[in-house]
Formats: sequence, C-alpha cells, structure tokens
Amino acid sequence: YGLSAIDPSALQSYPWAEWLTNPSILFSLFWTGCITTALTIYMENKGMETLSAAEATVIFATEPLWGTAFATVVMSEQLGANSLIGAAFIMFACFYSNLGMGGITGVAKGINEKASEVPAKVQHQWVSFAGSVAASWASWDVAMATAAESLPDMDVIDDTLDTLNGIVTDVLDNLPW
Repeated sequence: YGLSAIDPSALQSYPWAEWLTNPSILFSLFWTGCITTALTIYMENKGMETLSAAEATVIFATEPLWGTAFATVVMSEQLGANSLIGAAFIMFACFYSNLGMGGITGVAKGINEKASEVPAKVQHQWVSFAGSVAASWASWDVAMATAAESLPDMDVIDDTLDTLNGIVTDVLDNLPW
C-alpha cells in the first residue's frame, strides 16, 4: 500500500541500490524484523503457553507499570500524581478481575485477622498509616461527594464506594489501639 501511494517518479529518486547494499541498513532491517519483532513474539507465545488466563491478564495489564518503572530507574523519569493514580487503578483492576469484590474483601478481613500477630512497633506504624489513609479517604469522600452532585445517579459507583468505605472502616476497627 505504501509503495502504491507514492508517485512512481518519486520512487525512482530514492537511492535503492545504496540502501540494499549498505551493511548497516541491512543489519538494521534484519535486527528490527527478525530479532525485535519475530523472536520477541515467538518467545512471548512460548511463555504464554504455561500461564493461566489470570496470570496473562496481570502481565498484560501491568505492562504500563513496568514501562513506567523502567523509565523511572533507567531514565530518571519523574512520576506525577496522575501516574500514581493510574497505577493504583490498574492494580485495583487486576485484583478485582482476579479476586472479585468478595475476594478483595476477604483479603482485607484476612489482614485484619492477622493484625494481632504483628509486633507492636509495626502496629504503631500501621496505626499512623491507617490514620493517613483515613484522612485521605475523608478528603477523597468530600471531593467525590462534591463532584457527584453534578453527575447522574450511579448506583454501581455508590456500591463500590460503600464497599471500600467498609473495608477501610474494618481495617481501622480491628487495629489494636
């Protein structure tokens, strides 16, 4: 298609003979076509043979997170609030798709049940963290309530917020004060 869209006289003006005899260009074409494309796809398919659908979902869904982490480490990219919020949404979606809301609630309850086994120093750090989460949750709740006044009624969002509010409340209620 690309060749048919170009004027034939323009095609004759390109230095085809030079390009097709230049070892640097030929190696670049070989590398791009065979190594970075074909070999990568082959290895990906071989790896996918051994993974379950849930594991493959997590790998593909978290690809932007791995790219961001790589850019942060290798290229010293700075992460903003949008990146962190996006990462949190991706991770929550992965947990939700694999565990469901009942599974996430079960994990939170399991964490609460194990809280009594945690050493006192960690418990105090957890209380501090939970206080920060509660403060963040309260400000988020106020912001969402303000924003929700202009949105149509969405029962699904309300149910999700109620469930998340219940999880945070359960965590805070089960901490050893």
